[in-house]
Amino acid sequence: MTIKQLIEELSQIKDQDVKVMVRGYEGGIDDAIIRKDESSTPAIYTIKRNKNEEWYLGRHEITEHDTPLRKDNVERAIILVG
Repeated sequence: MTIKQLIEELSQIKDQDVKVMVRGYEGGIDDAIIRKDESSTPAIYTIKRNKNEEWYLGRHEITEHDTPLRKDNVERAIILVG
């Protein structure tokens, strides 16, 4: 999902004061936050998609910032965290 697609989906919600949550580690839910960088904008990470196969790990992994994009499923992403 891209930021544009997320905005389009969220803009359809009539009550714009609804909270954004994420699943907790072993249950429950947490408040979602966006990690910020030094300039107070959402931090953009370089990630490798579909790197992990273990059920207990997230499917993707943060990589080195200078990893070439689109090589071996490497893309940029923001990360919502609890």
